Amino acid sequence: MTPLDPSPRPAPRSTLEGATSERRDPRRAAPRVTSPEQRMESKAHSGGATRAALGATTRALAVCLALAPAWGCGSDGSGGGSGARGGSGGTSGAGAGGVGGQGATGGLGASGGLGASGGAGGGGATGGAGGGVGASGGVGAAGGVGAGGSGATGGAGGSSGATGGTGGVPCVEDEQPAVQRPLTMVLLVDRSASMAEFGGFGQSRWSAVRMGLRRFLEGPEADQLYLGYRSFPNPGATVPVACTTDPDCGAYGPCELHDSSRVCRASTLPTPHSFCEPERYNIQLAIAPAAVTAPNIDLVMGSTHLTGNTSTSVALAKGIEALQSFGATNPGRQLAVVIATDSDPADCLPISAEGVAAIASAGLTGSPPVSTFIIGVTQTSSTLEQIAAAGSSPPAGVFLMPEATDPLEAMATQLRRVHRAALGCEFALPEPAVDPQLVNLHLTLAGVSSRLPQVASAASCAGEPGWFYRTEGGAPTGIELCPVSCQALTTTVAASTTLGLGCETVVR
Repeated sequence: MTPLDPSPRPAPRSTLEGATSERRDPRRAAPRVTSPEQRMESKAHSGGATRAALGATTRALAVCLALAPAWGCGSDGSGGGSGARGGSGGTSGAGAGGVGGQGATGGLGASGGLGASGGAGGGGATGGAGGGVGASGGVGAAGGVGAGGSGATGGAGGSSGATGGTGGVPCVEDEQPAVQRPLTMVLLVDRSASMAEFGGFGQSRWSAVRMGLRRFLEGPEADQLYLGYRSFPNPGATVPVACTTDPDCGAYGPCELHDSSRVCRASTLPTPHSFCEPERYNIQLAIAPAAVTAPNIDLVMGSTHLTGNTSTSVALAKGIEALQSFGATNPGRQLAVVIATDSDPADCLPISAEGVAAIASAGLTGSPPVSTFIIGVTQTSSTLEQIAAAGSSPPAGVFLMPEATDPLEAMATQLRRVHRAALGCEFALPEPAVDPQLVNLHLTLAGVSSRLPQVASAASCAGEPGWFYRTEGGAPTGIELCPVSCQALTTTVAASTTLGLGCETVVR
Protein backbone atom coordinates (compact mmCIF):
# COMPACT_ATOMS: atom_id res chain seq x y z
CA MET A 1 0.00 0.00 0.00
CA THR A 2 1.31 3.49 -1.00
CA PRO A 3 1.65 5.89 1.93
CA LEU A 4 -0.64 8.88 1.94
CA ASP A 5 0.95 12.21 1.12
CA PRO A 6 -0.23 14.72 3.73
CA SER A 7 0.82 17.79 1.63
CA PRO A 8 -2.01 19.96 0.17
CA ARG A 9 -3.13 19.09 -3.31
CA PRO A 10 -4.27 21.66 -5.95
CA ALA A 11 -7.97 22.07 -6.19
CA PRO A 12 -9.81 21.08 -9.35
CA ARG A 13 -9.81 23.63 -12.12
CA SER A 14 -13.55 24.17 -12.06
CA THR A 15 -13.39 25.13 -8.45
CA LEU A 16 -10.64 27.72 -9.05
CA GLU A 17 -12.58 29.36 -11.78
CA GLY A 18 -15.57 29.96 -9.54
CA ALA A 19 -13.61 31.31 -6.64
CA THR A 20 -13.07 34.88 -5.70
CA SER A 21 -9.67 36.45 -5.82
CA GLU A 22 -9.67 36.91 -2.08
CA ARG A 23 -8.26 33.95 -0.07
CA ARG A 24 -10.55 33.11 2.76
CA ASP A 25 -9.73 31.48 6.04
CA PRO A 26 -11.74 28.25 6.03
CA ARG A 27 -12.04 28.40 9.80
CA ARG A 28 -13.95 31.69 9.46
CA ALA A 29 -16.12 30.65 6.58
CA ALA A 30 -19.83 31.23 7.07
CA PRO A 31 -21.88 28.13 7.68
CA ARG A 32 -23.57 26.74 4.70
CA VAL A 33 -27.31 26.96 4.71
CA THR A 34 -28.98 23.77 3.73
CA SER A 35 -32.56 22.88 3.23
CA PRO A 36 -34.31 20.19 5.25
CA GLU A 37 -34.37 17.99 2.20
CA GLN A 38 -30.62 18.35 1.80
CA ARG A 39 -30.03 17.51 5.45
CA MET A 40 -32.15 14.39 5.21
CA GLU A 41 -30.37 13.33 2.07
CA SER A 42 -27.01 13.96 3.75
CA LYS A 43 -28.02 11.93 6.82
CA ALA A 44 -29.25 9.14 4.66
CA HIS A 45 -26.03 9.12 2.74
CA SER A 46 -24.00 9.29 5.97
CA GLY A 47 -26.07 6.53 7.63
CA GLY A 48 -25.63 4.25 4.66
CA ALA A 49 -21.91 4.73 4.79
CA THR A 50 -21.92 4.06 8.52
CA ARG A 51 -23.92 0.87 8.12
CA ALA A 52 -21.60 -0.28 5.36
CA ALA A 53 -18.60 0.37 7.55
CA LEU A 54 -20.16 -1.48 10.48
CA GLY A 55 -20.98 -4.41 8.23
CA ALA A 56 -17.45 -4.60 6.99
CA THR A 57 -16.22 -4.34 10.56
CA THR A 58 -18.47 -7.18 11.68
CA ARG A 59 -17.33 -9.40 8.83
CA ALA A 60 -13.70 -8.59 9.55
CA LEU A 61 -14.21 -9.31 13.22
CA ALA A 62 -15.80 -12.65 12.42
CA VAL A 63 -12.89 -13.59 10.18
CA CYS A 64 -10.46 -12.47 12.87
CA LEU A 65 -12.15 -14.50 15.56
CA ALA A 66 -12.25 -17.53 13.31
CA LEU A 67 -8.53 -17.28 12.59
CA ALA A 68 -7.52 -16.18 16.09
CA PRO A 69 -6.35 -19.60 17.24
CA ALA A 70 -3.87 -19.72 14.40
CA TRP A 71 -2.98 -16.07 13.74
CA GLY A 72 -4.42 -13.99 16.55
CA CYS A 73 -6.20 -10.76 15.72
CA GLY A 74 -4.22 -7.86 14.41
CA SER A 75 -3.11 -4.93 16.43
CA ASP A 76 -4.46 -1.42 15.78
CA GLY A 77 -7.09 -1.81 13.10
CA SER A 78 -7.87 1.89 13.67
CA GLY A 79 -7.66 4.50 11.09
CA GLY A 80 -9.00 4.68 7.55
CA GLY A 81 -7.23 4.47 4.28
CA SER A 82 -7.45 8.13 3.21
CA GLY A 83 -8.67 11.10 5.14
CA ALA A 84 -9.75 12.72 1.93
CA ARG A 85 -12.29 9.96 1.38
CA GLY A 86 -13.86 10.32 4.78
CA GLY A 87 -16.37 7.54 5.42
CA SER A 88 -14.94 5.18 2.85
CA GLY A 89 -11.68 5.48 4.72
CA GLY A 90 -13.44 3.99 7.72
CA THR A 91 -14.39 0.93 5.71
CA SER A 92 -10.81 0.48 4.73
CA GLY A 93 -9.75 0.63 8.35
CA ALA A 94 -12.25 -2.02 9.29
CA GLY A 95 -11.02 -4.31 6.56
CA ALA A 96 -7.50 -3.94 7.71
CA GLY A 97 -8.51 -4.86 11.23
CA GLY A 98 -9.99 -8.08 9.98
CA VAL A 99 -6.79 -9.25 8.39
CA GLY A 100 -5.57 -10.25 11.82
CA GLY A 101 -1.89 -10.85 11.66
CA GLN A 102 -1.55 -8.10 9.03
CA GLY A 103 -3.36 -5.63 11.23
CA ALA A 104 -0.20 -3.58 11.27
CA THR A 105 -1.14 -2.32 7.81
CA GLY A 106 -4.42 -1.05 9.11
CA GLY A 107 -2.42 0.86 11.65
CA LEU A 108 -1.66 3.40 8.94
CA GLY A 109 -5.28 4.36 9.15
CA ALA A 110 -4.33 6.35 12.20
CA SER A 111 -3.26 9.05 9.82
CA GLY A 112 -6.89 9.20 8.81
CA GLY A 113 -7.25 11.53 11.72
CA LEU A 114 -5.84 14.13 9.38
CA GLY A 115 -9.04 13.78 7.45
CA ALA A 116 -10.33 16.59 9.56
CA SER A 117 -8.39 18.92 7.34
CA GLY A 118 -10.28 17.52 4.42
CA GLY A 119 -13.19 19.56 5.64
CA ALA A 120 -11.82 22.33 3.50
CA GLY A 121 -13.15 20.44 0.54
CA GLY A 122 -16.60 20.61 1.95
CA GLY A 123 -18.21 17.88 3.93
CA GLY A 124 -14.76 16.88 5.10
CA ALA A 125 -15.84 17.10 8.70
CA THR A 126 -18.36 14.44 8.06
CA GLY A 127 -15.69 12.42 6.40
CA GLY A 128 -13.61 12.78 9.50
CA ALA A 129 -16.39 11.30 11.50
CA GLY A 130 -16.48 8.45 9.08
CA GLY A 131 -12.87 7.89 9.68
CA GLY A 132 -13.69 7.57 13.32
CA VAL A 133 -15.98 4.69 12.54
CA GLY A 134 -13.10 3.07 10.87
CA ALA A 135 -11.33 3.25 14.18
CA SER A 136 -13.81 0.75 15.47
CA GLY A 137 -11.91 -1.72 13.41
CA GLY A 138 -9.52 -1.53 16.29
CA VAL A 139 -11.77 -4.09 17.96
CA GLY A 140 -9.66 -6.50 16.04
CA ALA A 141 -6.91 -5.71 18.50
CA ALA A 142 -8.78 -7.79 21.04
CA GLY A 143 -7.52 -10.75 19.13
CA GLY A 144 -4.24 -10.08 20.81
CA VAL A 145 -5.68 -11.97 23.76
CA GLY A 146 -5.12 -15.07 21.71
CA ALA A 147 -1.40 -14.61 22.17
CA GLY A 148 -1.93 -15.43 25.81
CA GLY A 149 -2.39 -19.04 24.77
CA SER A 150 1.36 -19.43 24.89
CA GLY A 151 0.99 -19.53 28.64
CA ALA A 152 0.07 -23.22 28.31
CA THR A 153 3.75 -23.98 28.34
CA GLY A 154 3.67 -23.27 32.05
CA GLY A 155 2.38 -26.79 32.63
CA ALA A 156 5.88 -28.15 32.13
CA GLY A 157 6.72 -26.97 35.62
CA GLY A 158 4.94 -29.97 37.06
CA SER A 159 7.86 -32.23 36.16
CA SER A 160 9.83 -30.88 39.11
CA GLY A 161 7.74 -33.03 41.40
CA ALA A 162 9.67 -36.09 40.18
CA THR A 163 12.50 -35.24 42.56
CA GLY A 164 10.38 -36.25 45.55
CA GLY A 165 10.38 -39.63 47.32
CA THR A 166 14.08 -40.00 48.07
CA GLY A 167 15.13 -42.86 50.41
CA GLY A 168 14.95 -42.67 54.18
CA VAL A 169 17.82 -42.39 56.64
CA PRO A 170 19.92 -45.63 56.57
CA CYS A 171 20.07 -47.77 59.71
CA VAL A 172 23.34 -47.43 61.63
CA GLU A 173 24.57 -50.48 63.55
CA ASP A 174 26.24 -50.52 66.94
CA GLU A 175 29.31 -52.70 66.38
CA GLN A 176 31.05 -54.79 69.05
CA PRO A 177 33.61 -57.61 68.85
CA ALA A 178 32.21 -61.09 68.35
CA VAL A 179 33.42 -62.91 71.47
CA GLN A 180 34.55 -66.49 70.92
CA ARG A 181 34.31 -69.13 73.60
CA PRO A 182 37.59 -69.40 75.57
CA LEU A 183 39.87 -72.35 74.85
CA THR A 184 41.01 -75.23 77.03
CA MET A 185 43.86 -77.21 75.47
CA VAL A 186 45.84 -80.34 76.32
CA LEU A 187 49.27 -80.40 74.68
CA LEU A 188 50.68 -83.87 73.84
CA VAL A 189 54.37 -83.74 72.88
CA ASP A 190 56.18 -86.68 71.25
CA ARG A 191 59.26 -87.61 73.34
CA SER A 192 60.30 -90.58 71.22
CA ALA A 193 63.97 -91.09 70.39
CA SER A 194 63.67 -89.41 66.96
CA MET A 195 62.83 -86.08 68.61
CA ALA A 196 66.45 -85.92 69.78
CA GLU A 197 67.64 -85.59 66.19
CA PHE A 198 68.98 -82.29 64.93
CA GLY A 199 67.38 -80.66 61.95
CA GLY A 200 67.70 -77.31 60.25
CA PHE A 201 67.16 -75.57 63.59
CA GLY A 202 70.76 -76.14 64.76
CA GLN A 203 69.31 -77.91 67.79
CA SER A 204 67.14 -80.94 68.53
CA ARG A 205 63.52 -81.04 67.46
CA TRP A 206 62.57 -81.38 71.10
CA SER A 207 64.41 -78.17 72.00
CA ALA A 208 62.81 -76.30 69.09
CA VAL A 209 59.35 -77.35 70.32
CA ARG A 210 60.18 -76.32 73.89
CA MET A 211 61.47 -72.87 72.86
CA GLY A 212 58.54 -72.21 70.54
CA LEU A 213 56.03 -73.20 73.21
CA ARG A 214 57.69 -70.81 75.65
CA ARG A 215 57.41 -67.96 73.10
CA PHE A 216 53.74 -68.73 72.41
CA LEU A 217 52.82 -68.76 76.10
CA GLU A 218 54.34 -65.30 76.48
CA GLY A 219 51.88 -63.89 73.92
CA PRO A 220 48.31 -62.58 74.21
CA GLU A 221 46.83 -65.92 73.14
CA ALA A 222 47.61 -67.27 76.62
CA ASP A 223 45.47 -64.68 78.42
CA GLN A 224 42.29 -66.76 78.61
CA LEU A 225 43.86 -70.11 77.77
CA TYR A 226 43.61 -73.11 80.09
CA LEU A 227 46.36 -75.66 79.47
CA GLY A 228 47.27 -79.24 80.43
CA TYR A 229 50.37 -81.22 79.40
CA ARG A 230 51.46 -84.81 78.69
CA SER A 231 54.52 -86.23 76.90
CA PHE A 232 54.49 -89.64 75.21
CA PRO A 233 55.50 -92.43 75.27
CA ASN A 234 55.70 -92.91 79.00
CA PRO A 235 57.88 -95.93 79.74
CA GLY A 236 57.46 -95.70 83.48
CA ALA A 237 59.77 -97.17 86.11
CA THR A 238 57.76 -100.19 87.12
CA VAL A 239 58.91 -102.55 84.39
CA PRO A 240 61.41 -104.91 85.97
CA VAL A 241 64.48 -105.59 83.91
CA ALA A 242 66.80 -107.97 85.75
CA CYS A 243 65.31 -111.17 87.11
CA THR A 244 66.22 -114.62 88.21
CA THR A 245 62.76 -116.22 88.14
CA ASP A 246 59.43 -115.51 86.50
CA PRO A 247 57.80 -114.18 89.66
CA ASP A 248 60.40 -111.42 89.64
CA CYS A 249 58.82 -110.09 86.44
CA GLY A 250 55.22 -110.31 87.51
CA ALA A 251 52.95 -109.35 84.59
CA TYR A 252 55.98 -108.46 82.49
CA GLY A 253 57.55 -111.90 82.44
CA PRO A 254 58.62 -114.41 81.85
CA CYS A 255 62.17 -114.08 83.05
CA GLU A 256 64.37 -115.10 80.14
CA LEU A 257 68.01 -115.32 79.32
CA HIS A 258 68.87 -112.38 77.14
CA ASP A 259 72.42 -112.07 75.88
CA SER A 260 74.43 -112.98 78.97
CA SER A 261 71.86 -112.10 81.62
CA ARG A 262 68.34 -112.91 82.58
CA VAL A 263 65.75 -110.19 82.04
CA CYS A 264 61.99 -109.86 81.97
CA ARG A 265 60.67 -110.32 78.45
CA ALA A 266 58.67 -107.08 78.49
CA SER A 267 61.82 -105.05 78.91
CA THR A 268 63.22 -106.40 75.66
CA LEU A 269 60.21 -105.54 73.51
CA PRO A 270 60.34 -102.44 71.25
CA THR A 271 57.60 -100.98 73.41
CA PRO A 272 57.30 -102.63 76.78
CA HIS A 273 53.73 -103.44 77.71
CA SER A 274 53.81 -100.77 80.41
CA PHE A 275 54.20 -98.14 77.71
CA CYS A 276 50.66 -98.80 76.52
CA GLU A 277 48.76 -99.04 79.77
CA PRO A 278 46.17 -96.24 79.60
CA GLU A 279 46.68 -95.18 83.21
CA ARG A 280 50.26 -94.27 82.36
CA TYR A 281 48.96 -91.56 80.06
CA ASN A 282 46.96 -89.61 82.53
CA ILE A 283 47.60 -85.89 82.28
CA GLN A 284 51.08 -85.13 83.53
CA LEU A 285 50.33 -81.51 84.40
CA ALA A 286 46.70 -80.87 85.31
CA ILE A 287 44.56 -78.43 83.35
CA ALA A 288 44.88 -74.92 84.79
CA PRO A 289 45.23 -71.32 83.57
CA ALA A 290 48.19 -71.08 81.20
CA ALA A 291 49.91 -68.58 83.46
CA VAL A 292 50.08 -71.32 86.11
CA THR A 293 50.94 -74.23 83.83
CA ALA A 294 53.52 -72.56 81.55
CA PRO A 295 56.50 -72.44 83.92
CA ASN A 296 55.90 -76.02 85.04
CA ILE A 297 55.79 -77.25 81.45
CA ASP A 298 59.15 -75.66 80.75
CA LEU A 299 60.68 -77.34 83.81
CA VAL A 300 59.35 -80.78 82.92
CA MET A 301 60.48 -80.55 79.30
CA GLY A 302 63.93 -79.50 80.43
CA SER A 303 64.40 -82.73 82.36
CA THR A 304 62.75 -85.19 79.99
CA HIS A 305 64.70 -88.18 78.64
CA LEU A 306 63.84 -88.95 75.02
CA THR A 307 63.24 -92.65 74.36
CA GLY A 308 60.92 -95.22 72.87
CA ASN A 309 58.55 -95.06 69.91
CA THR A 310 55.50 -92.97 69.17
CA SER A 311 52.45 -94.21 71.08
CA THR A 312 49.97 -91.76 69.58
CA SER A 313 46.70 -93.66 70.00
CA VAL A 314 46.77 -94.19 73.76
CA ALA A 315 48.00 -90.64 74.44
CA LEU A 316 45.23 -89.16 72.27
CA ALA A 317 42.51 -91.23 73.92
CA LYS A 318 43.58 -90.15 77.41
CA GLY A 319 43.88 -86.50 76.36
CA ILE A 320 40.30 -86.50 75.02
CA GLU A 321 39.09 -88.17 78.20
CA ALA A 322 40.73 -85.51 80.40
CA LEU A 323 39.19 -82.66 78.42
CA GLN A 324 35.70 -84.13 78.45
CA SER A 325 35.93 -84.54 82.21
CA PHE A 326 37.06 -80.91 82.57
CA GLY A 327 34.39 -79.63 80.18
CA ALA A 328 31.62 -81.38 82.10
CA THR A 329 32.34 -79.21 85.13
CA ASN A 330 33.50 -76.11 83.21
CA PRO A 331 30.91 -75.54 80.46
CA GLY A 332 31.14 -72.82 77.85
CA ARG A 333 34.72 -73.47 76.73
CA GLN A 334 36.19 -74.86 73.52
CA LEU A 335 38.14 -78.10 74.07
CA ALA A 336 41.09 -79.28 71.96
CA VAL A 337 43.95 -81.78 71.98
CA VAL A 338 47.12 -80.57 70.21
CA ILE A 339 49.71 -83.20 69.23
CA ALA A 340 53.28 -82.20 68.33
CA THR A 341 55.05 -85.13 66.65
CA ASP A 342 57.66 -85.93 64.01
CA SER A 343 56.35 -89.35 62.96
CA ASP A 344 53.37 -91.60 62.42
CA PRO A 345 51.94 -93.75 65.23
CA ALA A 346 54.34 -96.64 65.82
CA ASP A 347 53.43 -98.37 69.08
CA CYS A 348 50.39 -99.14 71.18
CA LEU A 349 47.42 -100.26 69.16
CA PRO A 350 45.87 -99.02 67.04
CA ILE A 351 48.68 -97.64 64.91
CA SER A 352 46.84 -97.48 61.57
CA ALA A 353 45.61 -94.20 60.15
CA GLU A 354 42.01 -95.43 60.24
CA GLY A 355 42.30 -96.67 63.83
CA VAL A 356 43.73 -93.46 65.26
CA ALA A 357 41.41 -91.32 63.10
CA ALA A 358 38.46 -93.15 64.64
CA ILE A 359 39.62 -92.07 68.12
CA ALA A 360 39.86 -88.45 66.95
CA SER A 361 36.44 -88.60 65.31
CA ALA A 362 34.83 -90.01 68.45
CA GLY A 363 36.21 -87.10 70.42
CA LEU A 364 34.80 -84.57 67.96
CA THR A 365 31.31 -86.04 68.12
CA GLY A 366 31.41 -86.71 71.86
CA SER A 367 29.84 -84.76 74.69
CA PRO A 368 31.26 -82.29 75.18
CA PRO A 369 33.04 -82.31 71.80
CA VAL A 370 36.84 -82.28 71.69
CA SER A 371 38.79 -81.30 68.56
CA THR A 372 42.16 -82.78 67.56
CA PHE A 373 44.93 -80.74 65.88
CA ILE A 374 48.37 -81.93 64.79
CA ILE A 375 51.63 -79.97 64.44
CA GLY A 376 54.05 -81.81 62.17
CA VAL A 377 57.56 -81.23 63.53
CA THR A 378 59.62 -80.81 60.32
CA GLN A 379 57.40 -83.20 58.36
CA THR A 380 53.90 -84.50 57.76
CA SER A 381 52.35 -87.59 56.22
CA SER A 382 49.10 -88.90 54.81
CA THR A 383 48.48 -90.74 58.08
CA LEU A 384 48.80 -87.57 60.14
CA GLU A 385 46.65 -85.66 57.65
CA GLN A 386 43.90 -88.27 57.93
CA ILE A 387 43.92 -88.13 61.72
CA ALA A 388 43.81 -84.32 61.72
CA ALA A 389 40.93 -84.21 59.23
CA ALA A 390 38.88 -86.64 61.31
CA GLY A 391 39.35 -84.62 64.48
CA SER A 392 38.47 -81.10 63.34
CA SER A 393 35.57 -79.31 61.71
CA PRO A 394 36.10 -77.84 59.26
CA PRO A 395 39.09 -80.14 58.58
CA ALA A 396 42.23 -78.28 59.56
CA GLY A 397 44.97 -80.53 58.23
CA VAL A 398 48.46 -80.73 59.71
CA PHE A 399 50.18 -77.50 60.76
CA LEU A 400 53.71 -78.01 59.48
CA MET A 401 56.65 -76.69 61.49
CA PRO A 402 59.42 -76.34 58.88
CA GLU A 403 63.10 -76.70 59.73
CA ALA A 404 64.51 -73.75 57.80
CA THR A 405 63.04 -71.12 60.12
CA ASP A 406 63.84 -69.33 63.34
CA PRO A 407 63.39 -72.02 66.02
CA LEU A 408 61.85 -69.49 68.39
CA GLU A 409 59.13 -68.65 65.90
CA ALA A 410 58.73 -71.96 64.07
CA MET A 411 56.69 -73.64 66.79
CA ALA A 412 55.15 -70.41 68.12
CA THR A 413 53.71 -69.55 64.70
CA GLN A 414 52.05 -72.93 64.30
CA LEU A 415 50.67 -72.79 67.84
CA ARG A 416 49.07 -69.42 67.04
CA ARG A 417 47.46 -70.90 63.96
CA VAL A 418 46.23 -73.87 65.95
CA HIS A 419 44.90 -71.55 68.64
CA ARG A 420 42.89 -69.62 66.05
CA ALA A 421 41.50 -72.83 64.58
CA ALA A 422 40.81 -74.38 67.98
CA LEU A 423 38.85 -71.35 69.14
CA GLY A 424 36.47 -72.36 66.42
CA CYS A 425 33.59 -70.41 65.03
CA GLU A 426 31.20 -70.25 67.95
CA PHE A 427 30.43 -66.88 69.51
CA ALA A 428 28.64 -65.77 72.63
CA LEU A 429 25.38 -63.85 72.34
CA PRO A 430 25.80 -60.07 72.68
CA GLU A 431 25.44 -58.56 76.13
CA PRO A 432 23.18 -57.02 77.23
CA ALA A 433 20.65 -59.16 75.40
CA VAL A 434 19.15 -57.74 72.20
CA ASP A 435 16.37 -58.70 69.82
CA PRO A 436 17.71 -61.76 67.89
CA GLN A 437 16.23 -60.27 64.70
CA LEU A 438 18.40 -57.15 65.04
CA VAL A 439 21.80 -58.88 64.94
CA ASN A 440 24.23 -59.06 62.00
CA LEU A 441 27.66 -60.70 61.81
CA HIS A 442 30.56 -59.14 59.88
CA LEU A 443 33.60 -61.16 58.76
CA THR A 444 36.81 -59.29 57.89
CA LEU A 445 39.47 -61.10 55.86
CA ALA A 446 42.70 -59.29 54.97
CA GLY A 447 41.05 -55.91 55.56
CA VAL A 448 37.91 -56.59 53.49
CA SER A 449 34.69 -56.76 55.51
CA SER A 450 31.45 -58.48 54.48
CA ARG A 451 28.11 -58.94 56.21
CA LEU A 452 27.18 -62.62 56.35
CA PRO A 453 23.54 -63.70 55.99
CA GLN A 454 21.75 -65.66 58.69
CA VAL A 455 20.44 -69.14 57.84
CA ALA A 456 17.93 -71.23 59.75
CA SER A 457 20.34 -73.95 60.92
CA ALA A 458 23.61 -75.75 60.19
CA ALA A 459 21.81 -77.86 57.58
CA SER A 460 20.76 -74.67 55.76
CA CYS A 461 24.37 -73.56 55.18
CA ALA A 462 24.47 -75.71 52.02
CA GLY A 463 28.11 -74.93 51.30
CA GLU A 464 27.52 -71.17 51.31
CA PRO A 465 28.78 -68.39 53.63
CA GLY A 466 26.58 -67.55 56.59
CA TRP A 467 25.81 -68.07 60.27
CA PHE A 468 23.07 -69.47 62.46
CA TYR A 469 21.89 -69.48 66.06
CA ARG A 470 22.63 -72.43 68.30
CA THR A 471 19.47 -73.03 70.27
CA GLU A 472 18.20 -74.90 73.30
CA GLY A 473 14.46 -75.22 73.79
CA GLY A 474 13.89 -72.87 70.87
CA ALA A 475 15.88 -70.02 72.47
CA PRO A 476 19.24 -68.83 71.04
CA THR A 477 22.26 -69.77 73.17
CA GLY A 478 25.07 -68.72 70.83
CA ILE A 479 26.15 -67.91 67.28
CA GLU A 480 28.04 -70.25 64.93
CA LEU A 481 29.51 -69.75 61.46
CA CYS A 482 28.70 -72.01 58.53
CA PRO A 483 31.67 -74.27 57.57
CA VAL A 484 32.71 -72.18 54.54
CA SER A 485 32.87 -68.97 56.59
CA CYS A 486 34.48 -70.79 59.51
CA GLN A 487 37.28 -72.14 57.35
CA ALA A 488 37.95 -68.66 55.99
CA LEU A 489 38.14 -67.28 59.53
CA THR A 490 40.40 -70.00 60.94
CA THR A 491 42.84 -70.21 58.04
CA THR A 492 43.32 -66.50 57.28
CA VAL A 493 46.08 -64.78 59.26
CA ALA A 494 44.42 -61.34 59.32
CA ALA A 495 40.86 -62.36 60.16
CA SER A 496 38.34 -60.97 62.63
CA THR A 497 34.62 -60.90 63.36
CA THR A 498 32.27 -58.25 64.74
CA LEU A 499 28.59 -58.12 65.60
CA GLY A 500 26.38 -55.32 64.26
CA LEU A 501 23.43 -54.61 66.55
CA GLY A 502 20.25 -52.59 66.05
CA CYS A 503 19.45 -53.15 62.35
CA GLU A 504 17.25 -55.82 60.80
CA THR A 505 19.07 -59.13 60.37
CA VAL A 506 20.07 -60.00 56.80
CA VAL A 507 18.76 -63.49 56.09
CA ARG A 508 19.17 -66.00 53.26
